[in-house]
Amino acid sequence: MKKVLLTILILVLVGCTAFFVWDNGLINKFFGDYIAGLKYEYSDDADGYIVVGAGTYKDSSNIVVPERYLGKYVESIGAHAFENCTSLKSITISSKVGSIDEKAVAGCSSLTNITLPNVKLIGEGAFTGCNRLTNITLPNVKLIGEGAFTGCNRVETMSLSLDFTRIKSEVLKNYGSGRKWVKQTDYYPVGFIFGTASYPESVEIQQSSKCVTQIGESTVSTSSYYIPKSLTSITILGSYSFHGYEFENFKNLTHLVIAGERISNIGTAFATCSDLTHLTFTSAVTKVSTMDSEYKFPQSLTNVTVEETNPLYYSEGNSLIERESKTLIFCCNNDVIPHGVTSIGEYAFSNSSNLTNIIIPDSITSIGDSAFYNCENLNTVM
Repeated sequence: MKKVLLTILILVLVGCTAFFVWDNGLINKFFGDYIAGLKYEYSDDADGYIVVGAGTYKDSSNIVVPERYLGKYVESIGAHAFENCTSLKSITISSKVGSIDEKAVAGCSSLTNITLPNVKLIGEGAFTGCNRLTNITLPNVKLIGEGAFTGCNRVETMSLSLDFTRIKSEVLKNYGSGRKWVKQTDYYPVGFIFGTASYPESVEIQQSSKCVTQIGESTVSTSSYYIPKSLTSITILGSYSFHGYEFENFKNLTHLVIAGERISNIGTAFATCSDLTHLTFTSAVTKVSTMDSEYKFPQSLTNVTVEETNPLYYSEGNSLIERESKTLIFCCNNDVIPHGVTSIGEYAFSNSSNLTNIIIPDSITSIGDSAFYNCENLNTVM
C-alpha cells in the first residue's frame, strides 16, 4: 500500500513540475530553437506572452501570431522579433496583440501585407526598411515611435487614427520656489512616424511640433522629415479634433478621406497641402464642427464629396451641406451657393483668397458670423 501511495505521489509531483515548466514557457525558453513555431517569453507585467523571435518560421513567407500560447494571451511582438526576416510577405496577428516593439519587423523587405486590428503602441523603427508595404491600416493606434516607418517608400495609402499626434504626460519642472509635477501636451506631425533620415524615393518636408504645459509654457520647434513620394491618399479613422500641425507642408497628398464619427477644426490642418485635390466624407461622419478664423483649405482642392449614405450631410458644388438645416458648412473655391441652401455657416468661406464675386440666392435666410472672413479679393456680393 505504501508503495502505491509513494508511486502516486511521485506521479503527482512529476505532473505538477511538468505543468509548471510548460505553463511558464520554460521549455520554449530553453529549447525553443528545436521546437517548431515562434519563440515566446512570459511577461509577469502583462500576465501573457511576448513573441521574441521567429523561431523555425524565420524563412517563412507567412506568419500567423496566435491569440493564445499555453493558455495565456499573446500580448506583444517584442523588439527585433522578426527583424530581417527577408522572406516574410505577410503577418497576421490577433486582436489581443496590443504593441509592436522597437524594430520588431525592421528589414522585412518582402513584407507586403500586415493586419493590425487592435495595436495601440508601435515602437521606434518598428517597420524600418519594409519597402514593399503599399498600405498601412492602424485603426486603434495611440502611440507611434519616431521613424516607425522609415524607408517604407512604396506606401500609397494610409488609414489611421491620429491620436498618436497628441500625447499627454506629466513632467517634473521648476515652479515658483520649488519643483512640481506639471501636466504637458505634445503635438506631433504625421511626418514624425517616417523619421528624419532620408531614404530612396522620399521627399523632405518641414513640419512643426508643439509642447504646451498647464503653467502656460508653450514651445514650437521645426524639423525636417522624409515621407514617401508614393503616399497620395490618407483616411482619418476615429473622432478627432485637429490641432493644425498634423499635415503641415505635406507633399503629394491628393486624396483625403474623413471616416471618423466626429471631426472638428479640419480646415486648420491642410492649408499647406498644396497638392490636395479631393476631400471625401464617409457615411460614418455624424458631426463636422464649424471652422475658426484660421480655417483655410488649399487652392488646389477642387472636389468635395459626401457618401450618399451619410444621413446628416451631402455635397454639392464643392460644398459640405447639412441635410436637415440646409446649412452650408464650408465651400471650397466656388463662387456659387448651391440650390436649396438656406443658411451660410460661420467661417464657411473664410480665407478664400480667390473668391472675387458671390451671388446670395433668395433662399438664404441667415449668414453666420465671419462667413466671409478675410476674403480679401471679394469685390461683389449680389
